[in-house]
Amino acid sequence: MHWKTIILAFGTVWLLNSHLGYALPKTETLNKPQNNTSKLNRNMANDSTIIDSSFVIENHLSDSYKGVFKNGKPYNGYFKKNISEHVIVDYYKKGKQIYQYSNDYLKLLENEGSNGFEYNTIQTLDIESSYKEGEIYSGFAYIDNENSFTTKEIEKGKTKKIDIDVFAMHYFNRITIKDVDGAIEITTFDDENSKILIEKVMDTLTCKLVDKKVIAYKVNKVFNFQDLPKNSMIRSSIFQNEPLTIVMRIDKELENQSSCQELFRNISLFNFKDLDDFYTKFELANNEQNNSEKVALLIAYVMTDENSAIKNGIYWETTNGGQYHEYLKGSELKIESQTLEEFQKSIDNFFNKL
Repeated sequence: MHWKTIILAFGTVWLLNSHLGYALPKTETLNKPQNNTSKLNRNMANDSTIIDSSFVIENHLSDSYKGVFKNGKPYNGYFKKNISEHVIVDYYKKGKQIYQYSNDYLKLLENEGSNGFEYNTIQTLDIESSYKEGEIYSGFAYIDNENSFTTKEIEKGKTKKIDIDVFAMHYFNRITIKDVDGAIEITTFDDENSKILIEKVMDTLTCKLVDKKVIAYKVNKVFNFQDLPKNSMIRSSIFQNEPLTIVMRIDKELENQSSCQELFRNISLFNFKDLDDFYTKFELANNEQNNSEKVALLIAYVMTDENSAIKNGIYWETTNGGQYHEYLKGSELKIESQTLEEFQKSIDNFFNKL
């Protein structure tokens, strides 16, 4: 990921180059030389020592940090790894990763913004994470993707929260995913009021869009059209043989709203066993949607009244080899035999009449 400009909610545009840096905090390291250097000394045995002064570890203050290689691999000390523009340092002891040091770059940017941005190539690392068998066991793990940067918050080997930072020119947003009593809760940085809840009720996965109360939901099934929710807009489709129905309250308009509502419209439903499994499938489904040439086959678009009767709309069912029903102002106007593929043109014509 390579990003030049981001806009944060505190109202300041930061123009950044590819070597991101921050002003140092007022600590005893303020007199540290600002040369941001790494010196590497090698010998004929493929061992080396690196002296690095391009970062500061808040809990282990020093003018520089030493790392010793053995057989060409990190063995003892501190070793910097650049994940995108983020500086992350691993501490090794006898060839094993023990600690990782990092920072929350958004918090640092916000703090610097309150005092005036001051460019400095030396980053202060104030977050300590611990390793177990080569994986982060407690703390934060980081994943760099093409247009996003993911941070996993981990407690005793279990992921508790995931932040996905999305970057584009003049745009930034953070999607936060966490486990809340066995359900998945999703929020976005730009919307303080809305959230998405995904949970399994009986054998049905349900995804709810909540703004103080549920204003829309989707389920992985197609409704019985003789038993519909009242005062709702119902849209059903099939994508890659998986059914999906979205139900929205008629008194709520979701067009041109926040990214949380946009995410709700596009999110796929799938079974998951834990937060890590959900994240993996969430990313996979998002990539498949973006890259797939396949389109969803629409089955229904109907609106109901306070008695759950269809006021306006059109839906297809498998009866008699396939047929569709069209309604206007509470009356059924048409019943016609069609395959599901043929129905796609009929539903397009219906939308054109609205």
